[in-house]
Amino acid sequence: MFKVVEEPEFTHDVPIQVPDDDGHSEQILRTRFRAISLSDGEAYDLSTKEGTTAYLQRIIVSFENLVDLEDRKIAYTDAVRDQLLDRPYIRMGLTTAYMRAMHKARAGN
Repeated sequence: MFKVVEEPEFTHDVPIQVPDDDGHSEQILRTRFRAISLSDGEAYDLSTKEGTTAYLQRIIVSFENLVDLEDRKIAYTDAVRDQLLDRPYIRMGLTTAYMRAMHKARAGN
């Protein structure tokens, strides 16, 4: 039996290559994504900053393991999400992880 879900959600550990003095260090951003339809995705112009930001805002449900420099938990909010989406290396990691998840889903069907 195949269960039909309007907007399925899934959580992945997203590797983010964070620039540092030695080049990059990998940190894991545990992200809950929303799998949107192709027709919904076509509404976003991924060739622009604004379109990509709106797309990422649509597909991201939450981040689960945010901490500050002293390892204190940071609650997920839209403002925190938007602050993180303003960093190109985070955007790249999130976009890549989502596209890979969608590709795997298509390849498995």
